[in-house]
Amino acid sequence: MPSRAEDLYQKIVGDNDPVAMLSGMVDSHVAEEEYLEFKGGKIQGHEQKVKTYWSEALSGFGNTEGGVLVWGVRANRITQHAGGRAIDCAEKAEFVPRPFELVQLLKDVHLAATVPPLRGVECRSFPADASGARFVVSLVREGQDKPYRADYDASKGYFQRVGDNFVPIPHSLLRSLFYPKARADITATVRVARSDPNSDLIDFFLTLGNSGDVSANEIMLIVRTDEPIDTLYATAPAWFSDIWTGAGGTVKQNQPGELQTFARRPLHPHQSMLACQARWQRIIVVDGHPFAGKELQGLTFHIGVYMANQNPSFFELRIDRADMQHGKVFACTPKLDEGKS
Repeated sequence: MPSRAEDLYQKIVGDNDPVAMLSGMVDSHVAEEEYLEFKGGKIQGHEQKVKTYWSEALSGFGNTEGGVLVWGVRANRITQHAGGRAIDCAEKAEFVPRPFELVQLLKDVHLAATVPPLRGVECRSFPADASGARFVVSLVREGQDKPYRADYDASKGYFQRVGDNFVPIPHSLLRSLFYPKARADITATVRVARSDPNSDLIDFFLTLGNSGDVSANEIMLIVRTDEPIDTLYATAPAWFSDIWTGAGGTVKQNQPGELQTFARRPLHPHQSMLACQARWQRIIVVDGHPFAGKELQGLTFHIGVYMANQNPSFFELRIDRADMQHGKVFACTPKLDEGKS
């Protein structure tokens, strides 16, 4: 079934006298719609304005249901009946001076006007000969590769057709329209364990959870510390290697540590799993002797969780020395900036 835009376009190009039909739309002050836009012909003398406006129209119509753009008609707010609200309607004919040239310009730039390029665009001039100034009609079909960015627009923004206007799509709405609504929602917690309250060795167990509505697949975990620790590794009971692989820690004496490891199985919704263990020696020991004057007062974990077909999740956790109570659980803080992961 053709869209409303395609149906209108076919009625125009298939009419016995398209010029008379378009002139009749002006005479009857046809209102602009979500699929119909009018533009005065004086814009033709300003090529950059044509490119910018064309880019916005392609983005706006392509991101919604498509539309017909009639060049050569000036629109204005008109009250169509007594007591009614003024709406944008065809007000008067403002012919395109050189219709053939406008059609060629639109065809030349339309593939570069949006990212990605919008296919299936048609442009026709009426009359269909060089007899003088009249109309140009463009059909913009709904795109199959949404969203489309208006690349000639200064903002490089994404537009949608709302009523009789092309309006920028807010980022939050853009995500809700075109990004998967179902997603994994990763959480991270750290539990402190000390077998001996007088020992300098403190273990931290990192657990990942999924409170989302889809499974997190092909998880890669990166954990960094900003202070030297004794060990940082993905290990635990014997069953742990059945879940994680590639647990390659890069811990050097008196240096911050980093761990990268990969999950062997998905993390399903409403489940959690132990991810890695870090062992912090509160007083750094070198060759069996405490490092002179070096007592760590706190430790910060930077955690990055990468998944297939999902945005990564980043966390940060700062644990001060005074908070290191046996069995205490810390919720890691989500971070939006990858550079802080």
